[in-house]
Amino acid sequence: MKQIGLLIALLMCGCNSSHNKTTETVKTKLELDAHTVPSGLLGHPVGTYLTIEGVAGQTKGGIRVLVEAVNGQPLNSEIYIHVNSIYVTQKTRCKIKGYETGVMAGEPPAFTQSGAKSDPKWQRTQLNKWQFWRYFVPMSIDYPEELSKQLTGKENSQQSPAGDDLKAAPEE
Repeated sequence: MKQIGLLIALLMCGCNSSHNKTTETVKTKLELDAHTVPSGLLGHPVGTYLTIEGVAGQTKGGIRVLVEAVNGQPLNSEIYIHVNSIYVTQKTRCKIKGYETGVMAGEPPAFTQSGAKSDPKWQRTQLNKWQFWRYFVPMSIDYPEELSKQLTGKENSQQSPAGDDLKAAPEE
């Protein structure tokens, strides 16, 4: 039980991005089975239903959105977040409804602590640093219509959250 509490504390303290510090979004504490839910890059606890507006673009690590507004409130700083289940070839203005979530990704400290050899799969990626990786899961897309059609077509065949998109993503 103490280990779970320590993990949550580490996630909340050690993984806050500089992006969080400049947002003026009111942060709400949520509890899940008596544990505090970590805050997302967008200034709300992960799992909170949000509407993001911004410009989606293709990057080496997948699709990222430069978020300009959350729930209709403009942001004062640049916040980029990876978005699963959509694909764009050029910069595209979008309005997406869904939630932010995350996974632990990269090579765990257990490799160093145990003296074991580093896992070669992490050496081939940019996610070799153990970190809490936040991303956005779209539930519906208001615009553009092309993205909305993509999402509708993938509803029954979504990848697991820790799918291949994370392996090539850049460090944050």
